[in-house]
Amino acid sequence: MTKNQLRESIFNSADEGHISCARAFTISEETSESPQETGRMLNELKIKLNRCQLGLFGYGEKGVKKKIIQPNVQVTEKLSLAIKGSLTDGKLSCKKVWELAERMKVSRLDIANACENMNIKINKCQLGAF
Repeated sequence: MTKNQLRESIFNSADEGHISCARAFTISEETSESPQETGRMLNELKIKLNRCQLGLFGYGEKGVKKKIIQPNVQVTEKLSLAIKGSLTDGKLSCKKVWELAERMKVSRLDIANACENMNIKINKCQLGAF
């Protein structure tokens, strides 16, 4: 697909200047563009991401409640070891969260919750939000 098709798909999917993380990834797949390129186009169009699939931002009104992440979860030793083994400079990238979730057969939010419980920061959003 062309950049114009990516632009059009994002523009048509936006709701009041926002688009969900999940929809942005769907657009990325549908247009065969990388998540990074989709994120750049979102920035160019001044469309903001919401409803992060890791629960890190975009939930509720700005300034009221932004995250749905829950740090008070039980983290199994197996999951803890898998997370620790995937760290780079003490942090876990968004992409690694996705990979771990698939490998461990748990949700992405489960991995993010475990990271929050373990005081591990998630970085390098695949769409460039953080």
